[in-house]
Amino acid sequence: GSGRLLAAPLWGFLSDLHGRKTMYLRALFFLVVTTVLFGFLSAPWQVVIALGLHGAFSGYDGPAIALLSVSVPDSQFKKSLGLFTATRYLGQSISPAFGAMLAIALGYRATILISAVITAAVAIAIVFMVPVDRVTPRTTGAGGRTGERAKLEPFRPTGQLWLAVCLFGL
Repeated sequence: GSGRLLAAPLWGFLSDLHGRKTMYLRALFFLVVTTVLFGFLSAPWQVVIALGLHGAFSGYDGPAIALLSVSVPDSQFKKSLGLFTATRYLGQSISPAFGAMLAIALGYRATILISAVITAAVAIAIVFMVPVDRVTPRTTGAGGRTGERAKLEPFRPTGQLWLAVCLFGL
C-alpha cells in the first residue's frame, strides 16, 4: 500500500513522458519479478521487503486503465472499461479458488510460479497485440508553446463527492 502510494506520482509522470503501454509493461514486468520472489521466500522479513517492492513497482490497475483510454476508440471506451472492470472482479473472485486447487495439487511454490508465468504470458500478448500509444508534447495558449502546463479549472466539491466521502469514510 504505502510503496504504491509513494511511487504512483512517479509512474504517472513517466507515463506522460514515455507512453501508457511502456508503463503498463513495466508494471507487469515487476509483477512477474516480485511474484517469482514470493515463490522463493522463506522468512517473514523477506516477505515484508518483497511486498514493499511489489507495491512500489507493480501497480497495474492505473496503467491498465490509462492504456485502455488511449487504445480504444471513444465510441467503445465505456464498453471496454466495463469489460475491463468486470473481468478484473471476476478474476479476483475466481482466482482464490483456482489458486487453492493448484496449491493442493502442486504446492504453494509451484502455484506462485504458475501465477508469474500467466502474468508473463499476458505481458507478451500485450507487447504484440496492443498498439503503441504516441506521446505528444503539450501545447497551450494562443502562442502554442511546447512544455507549458495547461491551466486546470478550480476544483469544486459536489454533493456526490461528499456522499462518497461519508460512505467510504465509515
